[in-house]
Amino acid sequence: MLEVRYHPQVKKEINHIPPSWRSRIRRVIRELAQHPRKGKRLRGKLEGMRSYRAGNYRIIYTCEKEILYILCIRHRSEVYEDSAKRVC
Repeated sequence: MLEVRYHPQVKKEINHIPPSWRSRIRRVIRELAQHPRKGKRLRGKLEGMRSYRAGNYRIIYTCEKEILYILCIRHRSEVYEDSAKRVC
């Protein structure tokens, strides 16, 4: 199982997610820590990262060595644009 680290903004984002979705997102992150290649590969500005679906939310992450970096957790309508801003 990989160590999970979060971008500083992720903790703020989680507070804006409804509580019923938070537990599902936590479960998905635990799954990703065990199977990091599960998400789809992203292209363009987000190349090298992966996205995984948790209902209407997307988890954008990258994996290096033994660490899973969670970069963004947002609603699917805004996640890719916001993630690109963090990376650039």
